[in-house]
Amino acid sequence: MSGSPRCATCASTQDEKYKFEATLKASDYFAMTCKEKDANKKIELYSKAIELNPKYAGAHANLAELYITTGKEQDAWKTIR
Repeated sequence: MSGSPRCATCASTQDEKYKFEATLKASDYFAMTCKEKDANKKIELYSKAIELNPKYAGAHANLAELYITTGKEQDAWKTIR
């Protein structure tokens, strides 16, 4: 058998590997928001997480909530659509 060994957590194709790595990076950005106090920086971090993983529901929900608490309701609606 040639090639790299496969395991349950390893991606089997380059595309899957990229998606997996992007999801991990998105999780990192999401986690950074917990320590951040500045709302604009949090918006930036959530947006980056969503850019890396557009299906990251938690980032969408938290970004929308942050927009609402900062008086940016229109941006909140755009985020959850």
